[in-house]
Amino acid sequence: MKKVRLLASVLLSSMSLTSLAYEVSTEIQWKNVLLEDFTGIHCPNCPDGHIILHDLNELHPKRIFPVSVHSGYYAVPSSGEPDYRTEDGNAIDVGLGTDIAGRPCGVLNRTYREPGDTDVRIYSRDAWLQTCKDIMNEVAPVNLLIKSECDMATRELTVVVEGYCTGEMSSTAANLSVLITQDNILGPQIGGEMGSKYVHQSMLRDYISDVWGDEITISQGEYFSKEYSCTLPQEICSPESAYGVDLVLKDINILAFVSDTNGKDIMNVTSVKPTYKNHGQDVSATISAPQLGVSEKYGFNFIEVEINNTSLETITSAEFEVEINGVSQTVTWQGFVAPLTTEMAKVSYSKKSLQESNQWSVTLVKVNNQEVDASVISGTFALPAEASAEIRVTIETDKNFVEHVWRILDEDGNVVKVFEPKASGKRYVVKENLTLEENKTYCFEVTDVWKDGIEGGSFKLSNSDGSYIEICSTVPKVGYRTFFNTSYLSIDSAVTDVVGINYNGATHLLSLSIPSQIRIYSTEGVEIINTYGSEVSLAHLQPGLYVAVVGDDATKQVKKILVK
Repeated sequence: MKKVRLLASVLLSSMSLTSLAYEVSTEIQWKNVLLEDFTGIHCPNCPDGHIILHDLNELHPKRIFPVSVHSGYYAVPSSGEPDYRTEDGNAIDVGLGTDIAGRPCGVLNRTYREPGDTDVRIYSRDAWLQTCKDIMNEVAPVNLLIKSECDMATRELTVVVEGYCTGEMSSTAANLSVLITQDNILGPQIGGEMGSKYVHQSMLRDYISDVWGDEITISQGEYFSKEYSCTLPQEICSPESAYGVDLVLKDINILAFVSDTNGKDIMNVTSVKPTYKNHGQDVSATISAPQLGVSEKYGFNFIEVEINNTSLETITSAEFEVEINGVSQTVTWQGFVAPLTTEMAKVSYSKKSLQESNQWSVTLVKVNNQEVDASVISGTFALPAEASAEIRVTIETDKNFVEHVWRILDEDGNVVKVFEPKASGKRYVVKENLTLEENKTYCFEVTDVWKDGIEGGSFKLSNSDGSYIEICSTVPKVGYRTFFNTSYLSIDSAVTDVVGINYNGATHLLSLSIPSQIRIYSTEGVEIINTYGSEVSLAHLQPGLYVAVVGDDATKQVKKILVK
């Protein structure tokens, strides 16, 4: 592919009013990872590397950015096979020293082997996971934001890269690199067991910048930006072969990274899927359930769904039909899902029709105000466990506490409490007493950011009287959620049942053995009835579960009431 023309380069020497136009974050961020996998179609072990590369990107799609570089002996095609090598890929292979390494091998952020060394560290595929963990715990000295647009009619591609330097730099000289990768390329792969239908992902197609980057100047507290434009060819041809591989516009990704002036020691990296114009296609999408979605007990005011944008149009709104126990409600969501990407959405719903056991479904019916083929996720859940407002949390984790997040959320998903590690490098037990708000729903959640499990991880949630809310002896690899409700007003199990409570479902009458104060709550904690007497009618209430609180503080009793 012919190298492209740099349209404009803007470099701000200091923060000024013009900086208000920048969108790149100025907050200190963690470093992302560029993982370059050097591979080839005649390498029998390379599919294993492709799987690891894919899984790491799936775990952290906005922090780990893969590039598959076909180069070297194993990338040489046989007669009639496509040639995935590129001039830039060959140059990088030699320049990084991976041309003499086995396949597959990886370079992560092109870090040097030793301080002051000129050679980069090369990793076998077994070390990619741990190296990603190490790099992602480093602070990035540079923040990046990338925007791109592709005209499907003219094949014109524009790319704008913005940066902001948050860290003190040893040198103001750096290089900015911008490249194109392509997904979903069907072709041969030894060891792939798919013949010529193996699906190659994240394949390097070309550098828009110079292969080792374009010079920029960076200083702490200052912005920079560069804009590129080029016309993309119909196919990419290897310098060793006249055989072209189609460059399918909808399958491309644009990556940008900042490195030292040698194109090594990468400070940060990011990626974007272009937005498309003149594509002539209707918007389309599907939905799917996230791995850590609706749990066995559930109490959020929303249901999480993954919106999979299957079109070249950006999604900014969606309409859902949410059904709980046969009661349907229409919910509108607004957000941003780029073409051919997936984003998480929170679909709110009313809890009025909740019962002890609940059937639910979420159906996608419209996208950007246009009807689409219905896509549905569904399941069941029970109501949160009963709990007192005073709880005791006992957590046992493994030595990798930093990889796990243990926290309590409210029913809107806001963080109420995060359990911080007190030690590192060894197993740790957390024991903590908490006082939460009464009449509220809470979620206890543990997540593993790498989804590789919490060895020996467990937790216990206890009421103020010592009874258990929940015990989890083994935390699943993806994490775990459970919900509990303190709307039962800190019930003391020792309180004497001095007032008999009876509910007749046929007449919808709640009756007491002696006159007392009667308060009726929805499961959302909203007080519906507050009266004094020996009976009250619930006939006017919508079907669902309610909580009856009878008596004063000394004789308080609580009973769940199911109105049908």
